[in-house]
Amino acid sequence: MLRWARETIGLTPLAAARRIDVPDGRVDEWEAGTAQPSVAQLRKVAEVYRRSLGVFFLPAPPLDFDTMRDFRRHVGAEAGEWSPELHAEYRRAIAQREAALELAEIDEAAPPTTWRLDPLPGDDEAIAAAARSLLLEQSPLPLPRGTGTKYEHLNMWAAALEEAGVLVMATSGGKVDTRRCAHSRCTTTSFHRPAPGASTPRPRPTSPSLRGMAARESAEPDVPQRDSEETFDRLVDEGEQRLGRSWSGLVATGFMGGVDVGAGVLALLLVEHVTDSKLLGGLAFSIGFIALTLARSELFTENFLVPVVTVVAKQGTWMSLGRLWGATAVTNLAGGWVVTAILMVGFPTLRETAVESGTSYVNLGFGWRAFALAVVGGLLITLMTHMQHASDSEGVQLVPAVAIGFLLGAGQINHAIVASLMCFAALQAGAPFGYLDWLGVLGFAVLGNMVGGLGLVTLLRLLQVPDKVREEREQSEAGAVTGEGE
Repeated sequence: MLRWARETIGLTPLAAARRIDVPDGRVDEWEAGTAQPSVAQLRKVAEVYRRSLGVFFLPAPPLDFDTMRDFRRHVGAEAGEWSPELHAEYRRAIAQREAALELAEIDEAAPPTTWRLDPLPGDDEAIAAAARSLLLEQSPLPLPRGTGTKYEHLNMWAAALEEAGVLVMATSGGKVDTRRCAHSRCTTTSFHRPAPGASTPRPRPTSPSLRGMAARESAEPDVPQRDSEETFDRLVDEGEQRLGRSWSGLVATGFMGGVDVGAGVLALLLVEHVTDSKLLGGLAFSIGFIALTLARSELFTENFLVPVVTVVAKQGTWMSLGRLWGATAVTNLAGGWVVTAILMVGFPTLRETAVESGTSYVNLGFGWRAFALAVVGGLLITLMTHMQHASDSEGVQLVPAVAIGFLLGAGQINHAIVASLMCFAALQAGAPFGYLDWLGVLGFAVLGNMVGGLGLVTLLRLLQVPDKVREEREQSEAGAVTGEGE
């Protein structure tokens, strides 16, 4: 079962071992029966092989759907190897095709049969010619001429297939050529199910290849940066949600972000007051970032990564990013001011500690040390955001929340929102500085935070996945062109 699952995803034993994070040769031992994976390792195997855990307890491998014929290779071109991602996309397409057919049966709606070639030609070239002719007749879009882009061609053929009653699938992985492989792989699977007992030719198991695919894949490492690309997809998806929030949603989320950090300020002041320890106070301050993570609220500086990635991928606009930044910053500060005012009234014994903490940020001034601490603050909070989006597990997401919260609190890092809340608490406890001094702290901290967050984290993370960024931008441009054409 282990060998079957690995081979059907297109991984070598070495590549599989590295993705599962076990020593080289361990996968061979498992498949030979000389060693057994632990339950935790088997869960990781299921994740890497894109199979459910129960599959590995079957007595024999299930029968897979046969691979369809491939008509996209140029004359003389050899078939290339499928990537694991393409194997997974093909399996997903087959599963969704079956789901669509079941829904059609439930609705008692017969799927279109325009795609059926009757009589079916005998050889591949004749089948390909007949299919092209049929699709050209069916397509609601004209065949691009002259300067037509690859996306216009792709859209034309996809529209023709849909018009003929074929289920067309899209995938977010790979460039246009690679995506067309997975796309075509699905579209050659007709939406029409053969009648019971009908005699149909058995398709041959061939592998798809476009000109240059083999050369491109041979230049790639055995283990591509799939984790980085999956994190990128999560960032783009959440960024679209953040940029599309209503005004009421922006205000509520930002205000609660200030309140959540205010809980961390209370914990820090309480612990420092009792223990006089900056380290223990910093550890207590992480409560605020735990609240941020679990309550799904956010800070202004957290938006130096998620929505920026979305805008760079052309899935959002710079205007919507400016709206998000401005609204979140203002409401973070408003929520923080309110909660610190309540804290200073409710905990008068903490006022001296609050004045001491807030004054330390004002005393930083506007020198290189203050700027360096602000850069570190932006770097840390943006790094936390990136680490949290590398996993869907809330337990895992809490780890960077606690770690970064501790560093910001214990190190008195010059973070715009955290420093502001400390200053607010001090101001409401009778601090020896005023709100103009706080505005100076805020402005200088924002500048350094942006340099650290945008320059040292967001930019470098985008450079990790340049092909993914380019693909998203091209896909967005193609969608815009298609929308204008309609």
